[in-house]
Order: sequence, then C-alpha cells, then structure tokens
Amino acid sequence: MNAPVSYEGLYQEYEDDRSLLKLKTYALWTIPGAFPDVNKDVQMQGNMPIEHDYQSIGAILVNFLASKLAGLLFPVTQSFFKIQPTDQLLTMATEVWGVEQTEVQNNIVKLENDACAALFENASYAQLIQMLRYLIITGNAMFKRINGKLTVYSLRNFAQLRDNEGTVLDVILREDWAYGSLPIHIRLQVQRPGMKDTDAISVYTRIKREVRNGNVIYVVSQQVEGVDVGLPSEYPENLCPYRIVVWNLVNGDSNGRGLVEDHAGDFAKLSDLSRALAVYEINACRVVNLVKPGSTVDVDKMNDAYCGEWVQGDPGNINAHEGGDAGKIQQLAASIQTIFQRLSMAFMYQGNTRDAERVTAEELQMNAREAESALGGVYSQLSQGIHLPLSYLLCSEVDSTFITGIIAGDVELKVITGLPALGRSTVVTQLLQAVQELSVIIPSLQQLTARADIEKVIDLILQARGINLEDIMLSPEALKAKQDQQAAAQAQQEAAMGGSLTGVAETVQGII
Repeated sequence: MNAPVSYEGLYQEYEDDRSLLKLKTYALWTIPGAFPDVNKDVQMQGNMPIEHDYQSIGAILVNFLASKLAGLLFPVTQSFFKIQPTDQLLTMATEVWGVEQTEVQNNIVKLENDACAALFENASYAQLIQMLRYLIITGNAMFKRINGKLTVYSLRNFAQLRDNEGTVLDVILREDWAYGSLPIHIRLQVQRPGMKDTDAISVYTRIKREVRNGNVIYVVSQQVEGVDVGLPSEYPENLCPYRIVVWNLVNGDSNGRGLVEDHAGDFAKLSDLSRALAVYEINACRVVNLVKPGSTVDVDKMNDAYCGEWVQGDPGNINAHEGGDAGKIQQLAASIQTIFQRLSMAFMYQGNTRDAERVTAEELQMNAREAESALGGVYSQLSQGIHLPLSYLLCSEVDSTFITGIIAGDVELKVITGLPALGRSTVVTQLLQAVQELSVIIPSLQQLTARADIEKVIDLILQARGINLEDIMLSPEALKAKQDQQAAAQAQQEAAMGGSLTGVAETVQGII
C-alpha cells in the first residue's frame, strides 16, 4: 500500500528557491510589495516588511504597462472573445432544440456580452491588473475563479511541475488561513493545544492533470496539516477554475520569465545610479562651519547663539564648507534619464492610450498590434493564457446549460480570442468607411461617364476594404427570388389599383 502523499512535501520539491531570490530583486527594482519576503512564522495581523529601492521609475513603468494591457485585453466597449459555433452546435439547435440559426447567433452574442460583463463584478478587474503586474515582474501568476470571484496568486503561493513541452502536470497552491476562519470540521482535524483563532494554518490545494480515455481531466484536492480534507473534485480541461499564466516560457523551464528580467541590466544600473545620486545629493546638502586654528572665536557660543544674537569673534576666521559638485549631480541625473528613456520604449510608456470608454475598435486593434510588436508576441500568448480559460469559465457562470453541454460533450465551441476577436467589430468600421467612399465615388462617376458599372464599383470598393461580399450580399438565387417576389407584389398592387379605378368610373357613369 502506497504511503499518502504530502502536499507540503510536493510544494517544497517543486519550489525553486533560486528563482524566488532572483524575483525578489526584480520586485525591489519595481514594486517591492508584489513579491515580498515570506515570513516563516506567519501571523495573520499586519503586513509583511518590505525593502524599498532608491527610485520609483520601475513602479511607474510596471503600473502603466499593466493598466494598458488590461485595457487592451479586456476592453470595456466590446467583448474580449467571440464564440464561433460549430456545425454540430447549429445542427443540434435546428434539429433537436427547434431553434433557427439566426436565433442561435443572437443568443451567442448575448452570452458573450453577459460573460464579459460578469468579469467586471466583485473587483475582478482590479485582480486582473494585479495579475499583469505579477506577470511583468516575475513572469508567473495563477488565478482562481470560484463563485464569481477572481483571486490572483504570485509564485510565492504556488509551485508547479511541467514537462519539456511546457504543459503543466501538477500544481500545489499554498494559502495561509486564519485558524478561526476554517470550517469547523477542518478545525477539529487540525486542532492543537494552545492554538488561537489568529494563528496561521497553511491550506495546500493540489491541481493534478490526468488523461482518461483521451480526455484531459484536472483533479483538485486539499490537505491541511498533512490531513486530506473534503472529497476531490474533477473538472474538464476548459472548465478548471485554477489556471496558471506565464509571460514568456522557455522550453525546459518550469517557471516563466517576465519582462523585467529581459531588461535586468538597465534596472540594476538604474538602481545603483539612483542610490549613488541620492547619497551624493544628501552629502552635498551637508554644511560644516570651519574655524581657523588658534582663533579666539568661542565655538560653543556660536553654536548656541540665536538668530540676531551678538557673539564676539573675527568673521575672517570662520568659513562655511559645503561638499558636492553640481556637475556630477547633473551627470548622474542625465544617465538616469537615458536609462528611463530606453525602458520607456520597452514598457510602451510613450504609447497613446485614451479613456477606455471612448476608444474606438480601430484604436483597440492598433494598440493591440503595437503591444504585439513591442512585447515580442507576448500579447497573443497572454490572450491564450488568460482569455481562453476565462471565456469558458465566465460562460459557464452566466449559462448553466453551457457547462452541461461541455461536460457531456454535446456542445463544442470555437472560442476566438486576442486580435481575431477584436477584428470582428472592425468589420463594421470598414463597412462604414466603404459606404462613405461609395457615396462620394458613385455620383462622381455617373456625372463623368455613362459606361461605369455601378455594381462592379460597389464590389471593388467593398473588397478593397477587406469585406467578404458573401457575408452581406444575397446569392444569385436569393436575389432572383426576391426580385420575383417584388414583381408579383407589384403586379398584384397594380391589379388592385386597376379594379379600384374601374369601380370609380362605373360609379361616376351611373351618376351621370
């Protein structure tokens, strides 16, 4: 019989102490509170002590980039993902559920909008910004979406095991709870003499990936003080509420690498120069009064004298000395400014971002492409790591039939995220621009020549704008049927009008 596995032991086995020490330095250069030292004797009161750097440029850059990426990844004006129904779903809708395909499309759009609206509840958006800070600084983050609430963890709270291809095989999440906040049945299992309600208890949650009959299943279980609590839960791959996100992952590594690590040299130099400048400026402000040796000036009286008080002495024997050189201060400040300009380019600090309430779809795509090129493809990776799991989880929250269909395997959706999802609303903008161009070009052509084929001109401009004509134009068969229907309706109307005129003529003739 196999001995029970200790989740605390697995956590210590998967944890990379060398990475943690390095990430602490990266946080010191940017936002120290994002990755503080862990106190082994954890108490539930107060904050962990943190060390601060001599500059705040790193914090400005990280906060700016995190807010900008949050606005791009989760725009307020439109959904961050779109659902493309499969043929299987459309067939089930018409044959099994008796619903028209148009109604299915409308319901899918409503599902998208409701799911995206749910993301902005319970302070989840603030948690997303915090997760992006973790990713930028440390390259790793983990989020949990349970009961409509999003909780984010840094690498201080979880350890993971990956295969050589980067697939997460096993994760151990450590959460420190106050003993008094644990459920009563758990407290009875872990109770020790003298334990207070404010004492910290580490709860370990294991998320293990398993493959059964070709399907990926995540098994979630918990231990407290080495004791299994509760029953394990199983989730399909797309509906597991625990997800790990990385900024950039190198094959063979267990943990991701952040943007700060890519520019660690500049941050190290920025930190050292800022410290040197601060110390030099403080010393430059120090004033020491020098008295000539052998002078009759009473130094103690000079030191204790009030402003305006008379003290006997020779002014020529007294001199104030100040250290420091203004030229060196300017040189150090210029070096810091040069580094700041380089880092600003890397962190998109010069980018133009307007209020998310007024940003157009075209601006969203432009900023997204800018982030994609400036960050080396990280935008698309974040879309897959954050958008894809969140879209499934949010849809399952707002529509219970969605999760039922996914688990049963009856429903399969093609969820599109990232730049392709933003591109859907751009079609409307392109169509509007094409219509504006047509309203100017067609009247001008009709005045210039009678040989212009207006239908060909319309097709040419729409195609030039990247619009698929099949999406907005009737097929030849549908167009002919519509024309025949209009002709029949017009003939019927003319016949009715003719009958009315005949009746009026007969009435007038009878009167005469």
